[in-house]
Amino acid sequence: MYVLLPARSPAGARRFADGALGTARAALATPVRAAVTRAYPDLLRAAALRREADDILRATEDGPWADGPAATAEDVRHVVLLNRLGDELRREPWLRLPAVAALLAHDAEQGTGYAATVTAWLDATGDVASAAARLQVHPNTLRYRLRRVRDLFGLDLDDREVRLAAWLELRLARRES
Repeated sequence: MYVLLPARSPAGARRFADGALGTARAALATPVRAAVTRAYPDLLRAAALRREADDILRATEDGPWADGPAATAEDVRHVVLLNRLGDELRREPWLRLPAVAALLAHDAEQGTGYAATVTAWLDATGDVASAAARLQVHPNTLRYRLRRVRDLFGLDLDDREVRLAAWLELRLARRES
């Protein structure tokens, strides 16, 4: 359900949404989420409001929002951005790194865990000990696997832009599996 309100302040809109959310959760036997968009003075921008609300709701599919308060763009802007980047990778597959595609294909065909290794290392911002602990392997095993990724697929994880692109693609692949 979409509701357009003449809210004068973001706080007022959020209070209204939180109240409606509480009422809906009490009345329905299904999870309910709510999104509060930015204020727009021009109602001719209703399509933009709807897209923003849809983006916010999509960003709250995972995480603490299922039982939490209404979400705003400020709360989940980073997730909206990542989702949109993922959408662009789906629309324009030529933008994907061939090395990541080869890594994912190798994992699928050979049952290896190179994607999990790279993802854990990237999620740990390069902290080998933390990534190894997350994967429950020895740090030397993690280092070996990262070297194998470079040797087998030519993925240059020393390049910060390659790291970012690889992380985005691996995040998308994880969500699609």
